[in-house]
Amino acid sequence: MYQDREIAAIIKNLDRKKQEYVHDEKFEQARKFKQAIQELIK
Repeated sequence: MYQDREIAAIIKNLDRKKQEYVHDEKFEQARKFKQAIQELIK
């Protein structure tokens, strides 16, 4: 699948933040980041 470089950078940033929330056990916020990432991948 082709992705724009800017979109790929946004996805990486969102994933990094998602991992921070998981590490801090803030799973509801992490789920929101996961959903945002999935929407960008579509």
